[in-house]
Amino acid sequence: MTRVLAEISKENKYVIIMGDLNIDLLKFEMHNETNEFLNVILNNLLRPHILQPTRVNEKGGYSLIDNIFYNSIEENCISGNLVQPITDHLPNFLIIEKMNFQKIFLKKTVRDFSKLKE
Repeated sequence: MTRVLAEISKENKYVIIMGDLNIDLLKFEMHNETNEFLNVILNNLLRPHILQPTRVNEKGGYSLIDNIFYNSIEENCISGNLVQPITDHLPNFLIIEKMNFQKIFLKKTVRDFSKLKE
């Protein structure tokens, strides 16, 4: 994974990694592999956008295993979880504001044939 992310970083592309990764980010301080995974993500300039628990069980336990990582800090983003009772996994979302490109105005050149002699 590290090599692939390094290659993508060189190409200066936008990257979004998302899914039910079964890596509980809430346990990064207690679980060495989770800490290593998070370090790889952060070292490759990917930012976690889901920061609240995404799975809640009947006994009151919770975890953050559904994740969205995005490598752009220039865009304004809104992210979060949708609360619904159908499943124990909360659906999450990332809304990325459209990039604001400046309009490029080209100088229009026109030939004026009215002043030509026939």
